[in-house]
Amino acid sequence: MDIAYDRFAARIREFEETTDTELPQLLAELGPDVSENVLGYVRTLQDWMAGDNEWYRRPGRSTRGPAERLLHGPTGLGTSAARIASHQRG
Repeated sequence: MDIAYDRFAARIREFEETTDTELPQLLAELGPDVSENVLGYVRTLQDWMAGDNEWYRRPGRSTRGPAERLLHGPTGLGTSAARIASHQRG
């Protein structure tokens, strides 16, 4: 988990560096209409990455290991029917 988060954080830093150093020059060449669209897309990506970052940092997000998930079945939104079915078989 830590390795995945470190790689994710490195990608965020790379994205930020690119948007800070390379994007302004590119936008100047593209003109105002295209620049506005690109900046809107960049803001969307920044929001998405911030949400992903928050999700990774949330405590207890991944407390169950793969073996425990296999033994206890799926959890989360929409999985209650799967758990009921498995109890009826047993």
